[in-house]
Amino acid sequence: MFVTAPVLARWDPDSKIIVKTDMLDRAIAAIISTYSRGDIHPIAFHSRTFNDTEFTSIYMIKNYWQFLRLLKDGIITWREQSYQ
Repeated sequence: MFVTAPVLARWDPDSKIIVKTDMLDRAIAAIISTYSRGDIHPIAFHSRTFNDTEFTSIYMIKNYWQFLRLLKDGIITWREQSYQ
């Protein structure tokens, strides 16, 4: 798909905005778009890669949330064990 000028639209405070985000293992991105002349046009965007410290922290948090999701869905079970 080819894009014709202008790529970024001006922000109209009276129109609704759309915020889309995406996070991959090593990067994050966000696009803010608005409705203009019946179409959706981006008005701002940001993307960047994570440094090693951020990557490690985010990786651990994602694994923790995945573990909680598996518990919630009943895919894995948690058994409390007491030792005497």
